[in-house]
Amino acid sequence: MNEVLVVDNLEFEVRRSPRRKTLGLTVDRAGELVVHSPETASEAELHKWVERKLLWVHQKLLRKEVHSGGVHRLEMVSGESIAYLGQNYRLKIVKDQATPLQFDGQWFLLREDDRLDAPRHFQAWYQDAGAEWLDERVRF
Repeated sequence: MNEVLVVDNLEFEVRRSPRRKTLGLTVDRAGELVVHSPETASEAELHKWVERKLLWVHQKLLRKEVHSGGVHRLEMVSGESIAYLGQNYRLKIVKDQATPLQFDGQWFLLREDDRLDAPRHFQAWYQDAGAEWLDERVRF
């Protein structure tokens, strides 16, 4: 069973190692807190050391919370920002065009009648554009 240290209502998993000489602290991608410790460190020593690191821990957890907003759902309205190759381009809803979705280098143009199917059209467009981009880079 893993050793757990509770400080300021936060649970830290303690991982001890006979080869380790110093204390270390990790906030992993899932937000789990891990204290890396030499086998000889006492629980009181760990508790005191972690208390000194609490500001850093809270900053990391806050940053993780801010950046884990999840997937941005598009509203499919004119003026909305769409990312493509590191740039943001605006979406324009148009009444008449031959294909449901086009990109003219400055705007994503989405046919008004196809707004409900827009996620499917964007997925297909990104796959086609990605295939072209990849073909150019792997061509010998």
